[in-house]
Amino acid sequence: MEFCFRPCCKFTPLARDLPAAQIISNAAVIFFHAEPEDMGREAAVVSKWAKNVKWIAGKFGTRTVVLYSFNHLS
Repeated sequence: MEFCFRPCCKFTPLARDLPAAQIISNAAVIFFHAEPEDMGREAAVVSKWAKNVKWIAGKFGTRTVVLYSFNHLS
């Protein structure tokens, strides 16, 4: 399995220059986000998240993980 990405634009002059397209092979791609009710129980949420990431990587037989943070648009 491969994950390919190419940054499309730079939003601040403080950011480093954009790299060329890159391919990451043999990786589990994990989309994640936090909910408002996670506030105040960060340690438990992070612990559960880490266990889930390890489990998913194990299911794909890899130690390489691509993390992709996203937010709901609601």
